[in-house]
Order: sequence, then structure tokens, then C-alpha cells
Amino acid sequence: MEAAAYSNSNAEKNPKKRKLAAACPYLPDELWEIIFKFLNDGVTNCYLKPLSIVSKQFLSITNRLLFSIAVSDEKIPFLDRLFKRFPNLRSLDLSKARNLNLLLCRTEDFPLGIKSLNFSNKGGIHGDVMVLLSKQMKNLTSLICSGMFSIQKSDLFFIADCCPLLEELDLSYPMNFTKYDFKLDDDDHDRKLLALPKLRKINLSGNRIKKYRQFIKYLFKNCNLLVEVIMNDLIFMDEADSDGSSDSDSDIESDNDSDNQISPKVYTRRQRVNRHQQGTQHPRGASHPTVTTHPSGAGLRDVNQRGMTLGVETHPAGPRRATQEGTTGGERTQPLKPNNISSVCGYQ
Repeated sequence: MEAAAYSNSNAEKNPKKRKLAAACPYLPDELWEIIFKFLNDGVTNCYLKPLSIVSKQFLSITNRLLFSIAVSDEKIPFLDRLFKRFPNLRSLDLSKARNLNLLLCRTEDFPLGIKSLNFSNKGGIHGDVMVLLSKQMKNLTSLICSGMFSIQKSDLFFIADCCPLLEELDLSYPMNFTKYDFKLDDDDHDRKLLALPKLRKINLSGNRIKKYRQFIKYLFKNCNLLVEVIMNDLIFMDEADSDGSSDSDSDIESDNDSDNQISPKVYTRRQRVNRHQQGTQHPRGASHPTVTTHPSGAGLRDVNQRGMTLGVETHPAGPRRATQEGTTGGERTQPLKPNNISSVCGYQ
């Protein structure tokens, strides 16, 4: 009380502060929104929460600036209120939601503008849930299903049928897998496995894909816009796939430039552009992650656009997975938390 009275008295004595205090309440919301966008980092939204408690006007403005939210079981009963409070949501994280039966009862509350969905860490691709969600999210362009109990071949057809507009798909590190999950049959060429015409990026790390080169060529052939296929830590590959066969006669290229026996991790469609016009952006004339040798010579690491290193490094006991903190896991690769194809955050 004393501090507030002191500040008010100073404002009364100082004419500049008095004019500023009188003008601020009348600034339009559009101007405040521009100011808040400069303050907001766009990732953690850590500045939005303190601003929201200043006034009702600021609360209304910050609610419009939140574009992603994480939903847990505790928040499911209040989904309708959350979606009304944040009208501009574009990304939804359901990786921590375990009660799918309760979620089924609330699918009608989901906004139509959701474009990114994180459905990771579930027992599988639940058909009932995905069908209902896809009806509400007709414009879904990004789907993350990492760390699932299993990814079956039928799920690949199901995803393509429910989400035909997908541009980014993450099916990495399932807990269980079989040799038939990604096996190409004669019927698949007619029905087209993963028939996603707008798909641009897919992550299949940690899966069992025996003839992965054949599968990659199949993907690039059927997905005309596909530019990147990520395959870290493949399980039980055929010897014919890991013998270093050349891809010079295809439209794909690998970012693995080393003679190390670690399998290629990132495949991209060959870039037919004038690289002299690209300046000094990327040594290959592209902006996708590359595989480079670690300065210490320990092995290979994936270097992403932000300069952080992830991936596989050689170890005296064998290949191990390097986490974001720089530590290594055990012999069996553990799933990393998916790098958010779209950042997911919200008020806790």
C-alpha cells in the first residue's frame, strides 16, 4: 500500500509520468499486441504469464498470443474453457494425456484450427480417437507419434486416410516392432503405403526397416514434395543395405560423408539449384541438418540449424545414443523426446 501510494505521489509530481500513465490505458489492443510480440520469445512464452496478471486487458491480449498448449488428464475436463480462453491455438500436445476414454468424450470441444498434434507415448494408434480427432482437425499438417508401444503397417494406411494433408510425420522410436511393419509388398505399390501427397519430412528413427534403401526410394517416388527422411538407429538391417551401395543413380542423397559403419541417418532429395546463388549458407547448398565429424574425433553427430548436437557417437563398448545433455545411454537406444516440430507449451 505504501509503495503504491509512493508511486502515485511521484506520478503526480512528475508531469511526464502522469501523462504516460494517463495515455497507457487508452492504447489500442493492436498496439499492445505488437509490443508483447517483441517481449515474447515464441518458445516458452515465459513473459506472457506475468503480463496476464496486470489487468484484464493484458489477460485478453496474452490469451490471443498463445498458439500451443499441453493437455494432461487434469485439464481434459476443462478443455472447453481452455479452448475458449485461447482462441488462436495451432498446436496441441496430448503426449501426457493417459485417459483416452475421457478424451473421446471431449473431441467435439477441439478447435478446427489445430495444425500440429503431438500424440506420443501412447499404447498405439487408437483408431477411435484418431478418427474423431481428424474430423475436428481437418487442416492437420504435423503429427508426432513418437515413443508409441508399436507402429503396425495398418497404422500407416490409417494415418494416410485420416490425415491426408500431413506435411511432417514423426513415427520414431516405438517400443516394439516386427520385420513386417515397414515391409513393402506388391499390393503396396497399388494402394500406396503412406500416400501423403504433401508430405515434406518424415522421421522413422528407431524402427526396424530391413531394406531401408528400397523403402526410401519408394517414399521419394510416391511423395513428390518429400525432401527429408530421418532414419537414426535402425534395427536389424540387411547386410545388403549396409554394404555402402551407391545412390548415384537415384534422386536421393545421404548426408553421411564418413566411412564409419554407422548407417546413414538423413536422406534428402537431390537439390537441383544454382549453389553459387545460395551464398555461404550450407556447404551442400541446402538448409537441412547434416552429419559431420565431431571435433574430438569420437564419431558422428547430427548438427541441426541451431548448432546443437544430437545423434550417434562411437564408444569403446559400441554405439550409444548421445542425449542433449551430452551423456550417453545404454546399448539399446532410448527414445529422445521429439524435437518439437512445433513447440508445445502452455500455462502450468
